[in-house]
Amino acid sequence: MEAPPPAHPSPAGATLAETVTNRLRREILSGELPPGAPVTEIPTAARLGVSRVPVREAILVLEQEGLLVFGPRGRASVRSLSPGDHLEIYHARLPLEKAAARLAAKRRTVDDLAAMQANIDATRQARTLAEVSMLDLDFHELVFQAARSPWLFRLWRLLRGELALWLTELHREQQSITHRVRESTSDTHEEYMALLRSRNAGAAERHIETRIRFWLEWMPVEVADTSPFSEPGSPAKKAVHPPSRSLP
Repeated sequence: MEAPPPAHPSPAGATLAETVTNRLRREILSGELPPGAPVTEIPTAARLGVSRVPVREAILVLEQEGLLVFGPRGRASVRSLSPGDHLEIYHARLPLEKAAARLAAKRRTVDDLAAMQANIDATRQARTLAEVSMLDLDFHELVFQAARSPWLFRLWRLLRGELALWLTELHREQQSITHRVRESTSDTHEEYMALLRSRNAGAAERHIETRIRFWLEWMPVEVADTSPFSEPGSPAKKAVHPPSRSLP
């Protein structure tokens, strides 16, 4: 993929703080600001050509989203996900996605399906991996909206920032081996939407469970049956990413 303008530019009318927040978020999720990179007020403000105030506001927002962390001296840096973080995010996402799939299959509207199709079309035209990752998350957010459960949607929004960091890392790893993340994401979402269109709640739930479990193969963790998050009786599994791996 080429490297043209980044995904999700700031909307018209956005405040300077929102523009800075969106800029830093894109830099973090694209890997331009790698895990552990410092994001401090004065250097960042100078680099972006703004005052310290919008940078300070942006840092606080991104810390709340889970993209930045503050060190002992109060300095912000890009969050680095540990293997344990990856596994916890996975186990937090799985039941939420399954519940949303079942409800969305029952409650989705024609407008919901049209929004999902527009997202898939945009994904097929995406020119950067970061854009694919953000559109991927946007698609799943559309499913949560279609589920029409305020409770589920609040939980999704709480998780989304850290999930974005999780997914972009896994997409970069997958892309380095398969070079087909855009195609795989689009095709998988087409299959998912077809099940939602047919109102097949059980099949939609099984589909999303299979897809999310697929990411275990790419996570930088060793899943042993002694882990508090492992499935009962599950075998030990270690991500090794052989060159021969193909997408489902």
